[in-house]
Amino acid sequence: MQAGQYNMAKQIGGRFTIQDEAHDVLGVGGMGTVYRGVDTLTQDAVAIKELKIEVLHGNPEILERFEREADALRVLNHPNIVKVLSSTAESDHHYIVMEYVSGGSLRDLIEAQGKLSIERVLEVSLDLADALTRAHRLKIIHRDIKPANVMLAEDGTPRLTDFGVARIDQKTRMTETGMVVGTLSYLSPEALDGSKPDERQDIWAFGILLYEMLTGTRPYDGDTASAVITGILTKPVPDITEFRPDIPQELIRLINWMLEKDPDKRISSVRRVGTEIENIIRGVDSDEYNLDSDLVNEVKLADQSRFESDSDEITPNQNALNSATPATKYGIPQHTGVKVIQDESGEDMILMPARVAIKGRKAIGALFLILVVTIIGLIIALNDGDADETANLPANPTDTNGLMRDGMGLSIEQIASEIEPVDDDEVSVLLILSTGDDVTEEVRDKYQPVVVDALDTFQRNIPFSNIHMSLAPVVDIKYPEALQVFEATTADVLVLFEINGDAMKVTIQGGNQSKLEQSLFAQDIDDMRRTMFVEVEVNDPDTETVTPYILGVLGLVHTVEGDVFELMRTFAILEEIERTPATLISGGASQHYFNYFNLFLSDTPAAIEAITPAIELDGGNPIWYAMRSAAYMRLDENTPAITDATTARRIGPQGWAIPLVLEAASTEVYGIEIDLLNTAIDVQDDWFIRYLRSTFRYSTNDLEGAWEDITASIAANPQANYPYVTGFLIAMRDGRIHDAGQMLADMVRDEPNPTLGNRVYRAMFGDNNPDIVLSGMLYQGYGYIVLGQYEQVTAFAPQLTSMIADFDNLNIMLELDSETNTHRYFAGDVFSMMGLAFCATADYETSLEWLNQGIMIDSSSVLLRFIRTGAATELNMEDLVQEDVAVLLGKSDEVDQLLRVAQNKEITCQDFFDHFVSLGDA
Repeated sequence: MQAGQYNMAKQIGGRFTIQDEAHDVLGVGGMGTVYRGVDTLTQDAVAIKELKIEVLHGNPEILERFEREADALRVLNHPNIVKVLSSTAESDHHYIVMEYVSGGSLRDLIEAQGKLSIERVLEVSLDLADALTRAHRLKIIHRDIKPANVMLAEDGTPRLTDFGVARIDQKTRMTETGMVVGTLSYLSPEALDGSKPDERQDIWAFGILLYEMLTGTRPYDGDTASAVITGILTKPVPDITEFRPDIPQELIRLINWMLEKDPDKRISSVRRVGTEIENIIRGVDSDEYNLDSDLVNEVKLADQSRFESDSDEITPNQNALNSATPATKYGIPQHTGVKVIQDESGEDMILMPARVAIKGRKAIGALFLILVVTIIGLIIALNDGDADETANLPANPTDTNGLMRDGMGLSIEQIASEIEPVDDDEVSVLLILSTGDDVTEEVRDKYQPVVVDALDTFQRNIPFSNIHMSLAPVVDIKYPEALQVFEATTADVLVLFEINGDAMKVTIQGGNQSKLEQSLFAQDIDDMRRTMFVEVEVNDPDTETVTPYILGVLGLVHTVEGDVFELMRTFAILEEIERTPATLISGGASQHYFNYFNLFLSDTPAAIEAITPAIELDGGNPIWYAMRSAAYMRLDENTPAITDATTARRIGPQGWAIPLVLEAASTEVYGIEIDLLNTAIDVQDDWFIRYLRSTFRYSTNDLEGAWEDITASIAANPQANYPYVTGFLIAMRDGRIHDAGQMLADMVRDEPNPTLGNRVYRAMFGDNNPDIVLSGMLYQGYGYIVLGQYEQVTAFAPQLTSMIADFDNLNIMLELDSETNTHRYFAGDVFSMMGLAFCATADYETSLEWLNQGIMIDSSSVLLRFIRTGAATELNMEDLVQEDVAVLLGKSDEVDQLLRVAQNKEITCQDFFDHFVSLGDA
């Protein structure tokens, strides 16, 4: 080997090597790359799957799918399932090392040969049925059976792989998020209907696979996603004998049974499928079908079936291949929460919120089905510009078989009844598309990117968005009628896309009247409706977006409702939008607000200048003062922020919490912030306000009051990990180890996203206040630590070191404030976070540096001292260990027990949080 070649080699996990990343690629997909590598211990070839860094950074939740595959493959041990040899993470790089299967995939074989021989199909199917039987027995549902996920060994035997979207009974978090997952052409009708996944969905996909091996084509395929969905839901299976007349009748009947649209009529288990395949092999004349005698003899001479079925008799519905299930049997998901990712084979995988699937829709009928399928096809078509499908906007009334603007004669109430309410933690945006009679197909296609961008931005591209877009089953509707539909729903915002002639106007209206009537602004409904209204015009549909205006209206809705966190989240979502805002055409004070909103993040001083004319035009509107106060607060200009917040409080309705929170966050006078938050909680007991008050109580050593607020905050369904991290820190400081563990266990279960809290903090408060910057790091850092992502935390070190060097800006965080008697606990907590992260990565010297500095300013911290005992133990610094143990002993019985466990080396920095989570789960 030449010297230059060593430079290209890449070591993984200290054992596996990729000799040349450029030449050893086995496959590339949307999520990752698979390389051919070498096990340096055995010199065997291996397959190494690496998750793409850009995919992980763009959507951290994808990591769970990647880790899920390794979990499933570890549990399974079967000759026809790919074996996992190792999984490892090195910095941002995540790998799964598997056995190398050299014969390519079943997909490659089908593409090369087209139809496979009856013998080959039965061989592969028998082995796959055996593999799936093993998986199902262990409560693992694969959920993505397809040829690309079947690898072939040199001897031709299959290996089932890619359990990345499997549903594992012992670890169901991905399932609990309510996502229908799978490759579109292989999804069962009940999967599209949002049913809980079970083994019958694998059986359906297995049936599609059998059909494809025999014919070289899939039974439900088409030029568009809409055609595929409609076929799966409504059309009979194409007659397989037209493609392959030589198929044994019993095999046709088995495929028929596996592809029953009603899962209750489908063959009930894959074990039974295997038995039927064995029976087919036993009954087939080997001369007629040219079956290999070894296969026939192996099955015929077996003492018993490997599948142990109770019956050898096929009893499917004999007419299923020639009968369609009515369109109303399984409805299509009406809401457009459809996401698309690419797997390693490059095929589109569909992710769709199960909780919003329509069950048994009958009122609208087939025409509504056509309209909704068209919209879902539009969303799926936008897959990074690589989709095969051609997406179209809904056609005009004459193109949809007479679907008229009143929804085929339905009343407003009937139309509204088709818009399902969303979950409590989501906000609802009602989407209506309107095209005039004179609109051509070319014009509709021209403006398609605007609609797709709005749908895709909120329901695919930004994982932490909780905005749910609902499609109304109407077309060619004008604003007055659209407003009536909006008022008859529980939606928060109406978005009406109108295409007339060669132009698109978008009208966005917030403030559903039924909700405003129940709000604190009930006396000012007309004024609030005018405030929450905007019209924009799209001139360049390929580059312009209306999403900032939708967010701007939502921001006003949250402000009126007094929902502080959701207002903050709108700015965090806004930060992710890169397209140019469409042209604003509405006038009045609200126009100045939307200019302000679009500038808030990029140029906050300019945003203040933009909102000031709104105050001059409409000085009696408290919302404008609240918005300007938020901008001043972001710049850390506390005096004008407090002035505007106070004005908003004085002229706003009694019980409105927003200005109270703004004033509390801006004040620098000790004690005032808690008084303001007390008043805010009296008028609006909100999870975020409770959490905020807990932080001030925590900093004044009121641990009992802080804990009371944290438990109340968590009971109120928090939308970020703030209260869990704060609760952990409070419990640790109080020596309540079990309660600390419970906080971590609950966070892992309920709020595992480590980045949302920091995103929201930084978007709302900016980078001018060191307290805010450090708090954001704290929540994100502990979120990463709980997930075992220690390198993500150690990466904070340069920025933190720079901040600490600028002591004048940090003395408020690092010193005991003698005048106010406040304990800046969060400063010590940041140092404990850094110390633990470096300790967990075995950099004990750096860990000790952070921990020592933390203890200098926060000497009573249980967390700092306990972590330091671990780092000092690794460095054989027994004197330092005994110093910390002496301080900690007697703090509580739980702390004493923790120290005993640590001294027995049952806890290390690497499994520190695993131990705490296990305590919480106990």
